[in-house]
Amino acid sequence: FPSHDMSIISSGASKLARGNGANLEHMCAVMTSGGVQCWGRGNYGQLGSGVTASTTAVSVPALSGVIDLAVGNDHSCAIKDVTGTRNVFCWGRNHVGQLGSGTLYDGYPVQLGNLPAGNYSQVVLGKDLTCTLRSTGQVYCWGTSGAKLGLGTTSSLKDVLVPTDVSLSGITNLS
Repeated sequence: FPSHDMSIISSGASKLARGNGANLEHMCAVMTSGGVQCWGRGNYGQLGSGVTASTTAVSVPALSGVIDLAVGNDHSCAIKDVTGTRNVFCWGRNHVGQLGSGTLYDGYPVQLGNLPAGNYSQVVLGKDLTCTLRSTGQVYCWGTSGAKLGLGTTSSLKDVLVPTDVSLSGITNLS
């Protein structure tokens, strides 16, 4: 659980996103229509729809125009084109700030208001952390331990609840 079989989606998927690690419990796909569908365990809201578990793909409401999608252990994020501006939306578990909302409440898809205005081209997720790439080449990260995010030394163990500039420039790709 979940099934890694793409046949779980009726048709029209353009990208499959799945997390890494032993706690992989949900998967999502960007549809050719620009919408998102997810399946698996949703006990922290990671399916984005209020469904707590599904062996079939369920649509994530309010997400259309999606150009990038990433799945972590218990959270997901997408980049959605909103009238020509590409913004980051995250949902799911948020116990260390990995949704970037400034709170520790689990949530359904919400646009991150804490990011500087601008176009974002890529989002990547790890275990309890999130990073996004701005079209200007700047990288913003948030979630577990600032040290893991590149925001300080190993003594920087505080979780980062809002997107924070990693002080890198000229970056063209995250992985």
